[in-house]
Amino acid sequence: MDKIRIALAGCGAIANIMHLPGIQTMQEMGLVELVAVSDVVAEKARDTAERFAIPHHFGDVEAMLTQADFDLLVNTTVIPSHFGVTLAGLQAGKHVYTQKPMSVTLDEATQLVEAARRYDRRLAVAPEHPVRPHLRAMREMIEQGVIGKIAFARVQTSHHGPEKHDTGAMPRDSTWFYKPGSDPIMDLGVHGL
Repeated sequence: MDKIRIALAGCGAIANIMHLPGIQTMQEMGLVELVAVSDVVAEKARDTAERFAIPHHFGDVEAMLTQADFDLLVNTTVIPSHFGVTLAGLQAGKHVYTQKPMSVTLDEATQLVEAARRYDRRLAVAPEHPVRPHLRAMREMIEQGVIGKIAFARVQTSHHGPEKHDTGAMPRDSTWFYKPGSDPIMDLGVHGL
């Protein structure tokens, strides 16, 4: 099996704490090759590349898409950027795995699905809850009526805000979290759904 060459856009906390360590483990297993990172703050891309021994870093995703040789774009940018970065990746002929939500409107989500079909690329969106075995079993039980008709569900989730998810390497701009389409419902609520 050929190694999947991966590039990551968005070098914030989710990338540095969750995605890159996981990708690095897969790289150590010989499954993937992490070739590039990008961030709108070029210093964050450089620092992340140094931290994870990634050969190339870029100050914008467009440069990475045109200059780096890779198969899969991992999109860990801030929510308002998900649609644009994902679409650019698909249009550049890359498979894309994006953080949730894939977009902030149904129209944008539809455009991404259509682009993936048009360019014959794979598009995957975090979280992977629908494919987790225990959640699939729960869904089957609900669909089969094993537990009766569900009339109500309560979900509680929280975190201390994006300001607390700093990687320590660079000052963090958390204003994206408080803009329309990037609120706690979009960031956290999806997990309960």
